[in-house]
Parts: sequence; C-alpha cells; structure tokens
Amino acid sequence: MKMKYNILALIILLGLFNACDVDDIIPINELTEDNVVTDAASANALLNRVYTLHRNRESGSTNAVDMAIGFSVSGIDQEQRFRILPDLADFNSNSIKDDSPTLKDYYIELYSIINHANFLIEKLEEGVAVDLSNERSLEMQAEARTMRAMAHFHALRTWGQFYDRNSELGVVISTKPIRGAQDLPRSTVQAVYDAIITDLDFAVTNGPSNRERFYVSSTFAQALLGKVQLYMGEYAAAASNAKAVIDNTADNFELYTGIYTDIWAEQWNNAEVLFAPFANGRLNNEDSGEGKKILFGCKPSSVLQTIANNSTGADDANIDPRYFANFFEPTIKYPRNDAEEGNTYYYMRMAELYLIHAEAEIRKDGGNSTLALTSLNAVRQRQAMPDKSFVDKATILKDIKDEKSLELFSETGESWFDMVRYHFEGDIDALVLKQSLTDVNQFIFPIPVEAIGGNPALVQNP
Repeated sequence: MKMKYNILALIILLGLFNACDVDDIIPINELTEDNVVTDAASANALLNRVYTLHRNRESGSTNAVDMAIGFSVSGIDQEQRFRILPDLADFNSNSIKDDSPTLKDYYIELYSIINHANFLIEKLEEGVAVDLSNERSLEMQAEARTMRAMAHFHALRTWGQFYDRNSELGVVISTKPIRGAQDLPRSTVQAVYDAIITDLDFAVTNGPSNRERFYVSSTFAQALLGKVQLYMGEYAAAASNAKAVIDNTADNFELYTGIYTDIWAEQWNNAEVLFAPFANGRLNNEDSGEGKKILFGCKPSSVLQTIANNSTGADDANIDPRYFANFFEPTIKYPRNDAEEGNTYYYMRMAELYLIHAEAEIRKDGGNSTLALTSLNAVRQRQAMPDKSFVDKATILKDIKDEKSLELFSETGESWFDMVRYHFEGDIDALVLKQSLTDVNQFIFPIPVEAIGGNPALVQNP
C-alpha cells in the first residue's frame, strides 16, 4: 500500500531543503499530524516506514549504498571501477564538492530517517496508541531511537570532525519533530556523541530481542554502541560492549563459520548479520523501489592486493580467498535471485564487531593483547588464514586495519574511516599514503549547498 503524509506529518528535513517540493521526497500517507498515530497498527506502520527509508529509492540503491562506494574509493584499498555515481571520480580524488548529488541525497536520507523517528517517538511518549502495551511501546521507541542514533552517527562521521570531541564542527542534532522551516545550528562533536549514546543506552535497555535481522534489536544497539565508543576513543567501554555482544548467546547472533559467500546468499537470515533491511519490496506491501540490484563501482587497488598476499603469511602464489570471492564478481557479495525483487545491504555484521573488540582491547589502557588477537584470529580462522601473533601494539593495529579492509570491502566504507581514525591516533600518515589527500580538511565532506541555503544557521566545513 502506498501512503502519503500531508505537509504536517511529512518531514521537510529540518528546514534544510526548503527549495525542494515535498513531493520530491517519497511520502507515506494522506494523514494529518493528529491521526498519524492513533493505535498499535498505525504506530507500527510508521515504524516500518523508518525501516524502509534505509532501502527504498526508486533508483534501486539507497544512498547508504552510494555513500559506501564513495567512502570506499576515498581511501587507498579501493579504486573507481566504473562510474556508477555521477561524482564518483571526485570521491576517488578526494575533491568532492558541495554540489555533489550523492552527498545531497545522503543528507536527505539521514535526516528523513531522523525526523520520521522523531514523530513516532513523540506520539509513543504521548501515549496516543491506546491499545499498545507499555512494553511494546518502549520496544518501538527503542527501535526508532536506534535508527535515529545510527543516522546521527553516520551524519557526524560524514560532515563532522568525529575524530575530535573538542571540535565545534559537529552536525545538526534533531530529537524533536520539525514542523516547518527552522534555523538549526551545528552542535559540537561531543554533544552529538552525547545524543547518540543517550539513544543507544535507552535502546540497549528497552529494545526487543530474538527478532528477524531486518529489525534492529537491543543486541544490535549494543553492537552499534561499541562502534560509536571506538570512534570516540572510549576504548574500555567499546571493548566491553563488543565483548558482551560476542558472548551473548541469547539473541542468536554469531560469527558465521560456514562458506563465506553464504553470508550474502542467505541475506538477513544468516546468523552473522546484525542488521540488514528487508529488501524485496513485499514487507507490508511497500512499493518495490528497494528491490533493485546493488552494483558497485569500485575495485581493489594494489594496496589491497598486497594486503591479501600478505594475509597468507607466506611469500608464495597463495592469496586471501576474500580477495577473489568479493571483488571481481559484485553479485557474489550482493547476490540477486531474479525470481525475487532484489537484495539487501549490510549495516553491521559480527565479523566487524570482533574486529572492533580487537582494536578497542589493544588500544585501551592496560589492554590485553591475547584477547585482542583471539578476536582478530577468529575472523581469520574461518578463511583458513594463519593466526596473527604478538609482535608489538603497532603491528596488531595494522593487522586489524588490514583485516577490516579484506573483510568489509564494498560494505560500509569502513576502511576510509579507519584511515582517518588511525591518522589522528598517530598510527599512520594518510597524507603520505594517498597523494590526493593534501589537507586534513579533506577528511570530512562538504555540507550540501542546498542544506546551507535552506538553513542559514549552518556553517560550512573548512
């Protein structure tokens, strides 16, 4: 069922895109603000809309996917393969501009998720869904707050100086519905992190468990919390939360030890997947805009080939199998059965969480190298790669970064953010590693010109 909000219930995206017609954003229902949530069914419909915003563009690819490609080629282990995005070459050369259509659409997507979540949270807190139990209301608020936190986090690491908690250059925080044009300034980086942590703490306590993996859960919220804390430099907390999820047997998430490519063939049914949107267009009769095939415009660079060669631990013709399994046949990592409507996108997997734990453990004060290596080697063992052993802290950190490059290729652009984080930690010099990086200001992307024009309180990045 296609639904449409009128302007009262639809988001005008924080007033940031006032020049855009409301019909440019796929709306939900012909409803007023007063009746958008009146009972459990309508509350659930709005929550499902927040989910489908992660994967529903008519072009067949959410901007989360587009940005994963852009982030990936911004780093050093992936290069432009073909021009799937109009501005992909600008990402590849680290010269992206404020009129980038990919950045603009990503900004719209993230703040649309945030404001839809805000409307739902407000209505649930008001108790207007009278037939909804208090327990389920709290669970739904937790789901909405998890997705709001994730959107704020993705906005921060794209347009904010996420690596400096003392920086004034955070992003706009929105925790209340926007009902018209508003001038909203950027918050500090610390304030954005505080808002994210508050949402995720709530979600860990109140979120649902043992649901399909195309829904977020309290376990996913805790995994995301660990990732955010890693970015914050709160390494002890990050290690603790990551380890808690790894050791949690109640919610049926685990590091998958079967055939690597089955993780994607099984989509959200695979035990490794922490969150992957339902993507065949049939959930709650949503339109099939989210059902098209994901294609990737990036290929491995010589840097990744070297990492894959070194992964085997021997100077021979062998190479880490992930290099071939994932990179020369995009349909392997994101397969599509033509009998179905499409494939999904992975926001987080257990393998990443193991590597988050490994890095946080070795970076924290008094970190345990044995525990860090145990988590790192668990990911390597399922590829039949030899275990890494302790040499020194710097070597373990490099091994973890290389492992993430191999494991998460073309998924979340994580290798780009790792390069930025490692640069500011003093582990590498990104300006030496990539010739097109000549200034640290290139580590954050320009705020879209439309956002600046629609919100005079916004300050552009340097």
